[in-house]
Amino acid sequence: MGPLFVREYGYVTPARHLPAQRRDGATVTCGDFAALKRLTLSRESMPSGAAPFRLCARDGGEALQALDHAGVILLPSGRNLEILPKLFPVDDPPSRERSRAVLLNMLRALPDFPFRSLPDTSLAHADLPLLEIFISRFLGETGALIRKGICSDYLATEGEEPFLRGRLLLREHLRLRAMRRDHFFVRHDEFLPDRPENRLVKRALLLALRLSESAPNLRTARTLLNAFHAVPPSRQPREDFLSCRKDRNLAHYAPALAWCRLLLNGLTPSPQSGDTRCASLLFSLPYLFERHVAQRLAKEAARRGWRMKAQASGRFLVEECMGAPAVHLRPDMLFSHAGNVCLADTKWKVAEKNGDISQADIYQMFAYTETWLREQSVKHSFLIYPSVKAQEFPALHFRRDSSVLHVLTYDLEHDECGLTEWLARIDSVPTAGKHENAVLLPVGT
Repeated sequence: MGPLFVREYGYVTPARHLPAQRRDGATVTCGDFAALKRLTLSRESMPSGAAPFRLCARDGGEALQALDHAGVILLPSGRNLEILPKLFPVDDPPSRERSRAVLLNMLRALPDFPFRSLPDTSLAHADLPLLEIFISRFLGETGALIRKGICSDYLATEGEEPFLRGRLLLREHLRLRAMRRDHFFVRHDEFLPDRPENRLVKRALLLALRLSESAPNLRTARTLLNAFHAVPPSRQPREDFLSCRKDRNLAHYAPALAWCRLLLNGLTPSPQSGDTRCASLLFSLPYLFERHVAQRLAKEAARRGWRMKAQASGRFLVEECMGAPAVHLRPDMLFSHAGNVCLADTKWKVAEKNGDISQADIYQMFAYTETWLREQSVKHSFLIYPSVKAQEFPALHFRRDSSVLHVLTYDLEHDECGLTEWLARIDSVPTAGKHENAVLLPVGT
């Protein structure tokens, strides 16, 4: 069976309420719904409060509304539930593939995850489910590891041997002689592939073999397992990850181990969570969008002589409160060049017209502008929304032509944004009133 799909702010309902999948959500079994409900309540009880769903009422019964997270959830029934960004008005297979490609592209900006190794060519296979794409990439890195060579290590072994090798353990040997006078009880070192790195890879291969429904992935996983036939799977992954050594002889293990960490930590349910449990790989879309835009615009701004600082700090909205400043103001991006400074902030919201621009966002940008750009005679700030098509908004003037907010969109399918063109013009334009609309410019990779 293929995966179930739900988009941002779509609904997941139990089968007893809706007999078929609706266009704005998915229908799951009652057991799967109960597991998702427990997952939501457990996430809400965490300090971060990063719950993937919100419990609500719909059509006379309970429902779960997806929030601003995307990824894959493994349901107890064995099916996968994919949560995709809501970037297109229609929920159909082509739109899902395009949304999945956008999500994979944004995942490459995460610094502490192995998605950076995703080549651009793999994004063309966005017709595969997310889980199959992750497993396929892990299998590819494991195959590269095997081609470069599986490392072994000396392992201390104790036991009965028909000949003397290593060190004779006299006490155990004397006990053994009462039964088997022709054997020795010895301790010796054997050069074996049974080491933490190999045990983790084998456990991840077994997990991929259990979760995958793709014939090519299953065939590849079985082939790769043959190379680890002498290695037992990891029984305690956390301890084995801590025991992994970092040296140049094991450098070729790093990509495969990064995928192992992702799959084993994210897709292995905790044993204390009960029989009806679900594992998940979920990512915050606002954070992904912020990281992706900052990474791409930093490279393009550097080509034009600008320096970009992400999450700049050191300014406060309240200068003094009980003897100390309060309320940090941290814009997502601060650009500086030759005495000129401007800032930008990203918001994961769909804005198609002026009425979609939130007043709260404008208030926040005003606070950023008046605090961070108060030394500038002409203050330029940029509010960036996600999009998959070219959008134009009129400039918003806080203080006539001396303080201007430019509302732009970032085309996630083509990596296009008008901010870099504005950076090129700020030096030569004394006021911003001459340029009322943004001009799209491809952002280099």
